[in-house]
Amino acid sequence: MNNNVIMNWPGIKVVRQLSVSQLIKEHMGYLQRIHTDIGNLDEIPGFADLVSDWERGLEKLRKCRVLIMLGVGMQPQNVQNHIDCLGDSGIRAVTFEWPEFVGEMASFKAQSWWLEQQEITKDKQLVLVGHSLGHLVGLQFVHDNSKKIAAFLGSSGPCRSHDDVFPAELVELLKKIEQMSGEDGMQTWVQRADQLLSKFRIKIADIPARTKGGLGAMARIYLAHILPSTPDYWEKLYRELPDNLPAHYRYGLHDRTVIRGVGMGAVFQAHNAEIVFDPNADHMMYSPQNTLKVLGHLLARS
Repeated sequence: MNNNVIMNWPGIKVVRQLSVSQLIKEHMGYLQRIHTDIGNLDEIPGFADLVSDWERGLEKLRKCRVLIMLGVGMQPQNVQNHIDCLGDSGIRAVTFEWPEFVGEMASFKAQSWWLEQQEITKDKQLVLVGHSLGHLVGLQFVHDNSKKIAAFLGSSGPCRSHDDVFPAELVELLKKIEQMSGEDGMQTWVQRADQLLSKFRIKIADIPARTKGGLGAMARIYLAHILPSTPDYWEKLYRELPDNLPAHYRYGLHDRTVIRGVGMGAVFQAHNAEIVFDPNADHMMYSPQNTLKVLGHLLARS
């Protein structure tokens, strides 16, 4: 770890593990709230000093395209306030909706490859803002396209760091959901999923309607970061990012989905990165104004 700025971190890398039922309910609660609760407006102690140079980076930022990469269950309108805020400062920002087949892809590298083919990534200089799943794919995309990435802001990105973080029952549940997702007949599938989830005291009625048809894809996405191709997949990815890449990783200490459900050790392998733990936030993005300030600050560093 080189020159990391770590704010408001209580000195532990893994908080108490949640049960399978708690973990999934937390994530479903996030999906239900995301349309109305995007962004955290509380200022972080020490944040203003950290990004005090942000206005110096705006000229450079205006020469780049900002690509906002969404998390599971998010839609483009969830980040329209970020796009508008950046646009008000003369900064081009775009987002996109993950295709339905994103969960069918075998790895984050495959998702990165898909993104490379899209017109929105053809600019010579990109600034990435990745949230949750977007943080994970963003890491891989930076790794694969480092010469065209000017800066990376990631938030709430799960990463494996300890073998005992994930309950074996969670892996079992996700694998069964993944296997069921290919069955014909939505009603039969929902009934079977209902029976399976009830084992973990989860009711299918708790799951937002728009995600029911995509549970299999969601299960594959979860399995990809719970069971990566190698045990040190995330540590290696963070470690191998360019030393000169301005990077900023933000986590909320009330984020029970990531902080309590997923080990955090991998992120500490990042070089030349700022790691901020927000004592007021959960599994949400920065507020639009804070996103603007962090991006300006990162470009001022570059």
